Amino acid sequence: MTYHLIGRADQGGLAQQTVELARHVPPGRTLIVDLGDKGRGATRPGRYTGDTRVTDGMPTEADWDWVTDGAHTLFAAETAYRATWCEDARARGIRTVLQANPELYGGDRPDALTLPTDWEAARIPDAVVLPVPVARDLLPPRPPEGTIRCWYHPAAPAMMDRNGTQIVLAALRLVTQPVTVILRSGDSRERTRRIGAATLIEVGPVTDYPDGYPNQAQGLLLPRRYGGLCLPMAEAASLGWPILSLDLAPQRSWLPAVGLIPARRAQERRMVGGDFWVHDGAPAALAALIDRLAVDADTVAELAAGSLAWAETLDWTRWVGEYRRVLT
Repeated sequence: MTYHLIGRADQGGLAQQTVELARHVPPGRTLIVDLGDKGRGATRPGRYTGDTRVTDGMPTEADWDWVTDGAHTLFAAETAYRATWCEDARARGIRTVLQANPELYGGDRPDALTLPTDWEAARIPDAVVLPVPVARDLLPPRPPEGTIRCWYHPAAPAMMDRNGTQIVLAALRLVTQPVTVILRSGDSRERTRRIGAATLIEVGPVTDYPDGYPNQAQGLLLPRRYGGLCLPMAEAASLGWPILSLDLAPQRSWLPAVGLIPARRAQERRMVGGDFWVHDGAPAALAALIDRLAVDADTVAELAAGSLAWAETLDWTRWVGEYRRVLT
């Protein structure tokens, strides 16, 4: 049986998900949705092989006819860019599979509904957890040797400072060790400035996501305020990097406790999928961990081992069979 894919090919997380899915479980056809200026950078259709078609903005009826022609199953991550896609596909005898995120789930009723983690899974009782694997062939281990003097932090375009950039910046004002933090944002300009004892280097986006993890960096700062799926955490774990985050679900089940700082509820916000709590963390607690890992090689090794152990459970080679079962 053949599944067809509705995917992206820009520089956002949805593109990473669908490109890697197509690489490991090749679809019969892929409709590449190019949202132009509303997307996450330039679309590169060549990231996919096989039978592909690229939209000019939101999919048209002709695009829909093309991607459904000959399909037994139709897969989409987060959205299919068509409000009635489940019903329309069902009318054509096509099974539908959606990989949803609770905060952005708008109520679609596919034949199979999956979630990448168990975060807020109780809100969608019909869904099953199907992790998004990590491409370990593209992100081979390079754990730090000794202590950590250079960290990496990816800022997120998602609302409410999801990746905790403001927490990181506030923490840097409190660190006492001479560390460097490389911060990646959507701004293409590179800038360097001092914040207390720390050096902050701001860099722009990259074309290929594995290149986003700087060679000089040794660990990931990601005090994430809300959310389930976190591609940067999984990718940094594949590298064997220590990861510092907030003590929240789901990452408290992925990462060693020594790398987590206490979290508190800051505010409840209305999102597509309902009302969700956005959390905060104390910059002083994060600064203390950064200082500790600048001198404590044993804790660095403990965190690196924890990352590699988690990454092993997400290796794409472990999940190809399950994805084939769900999709075909």
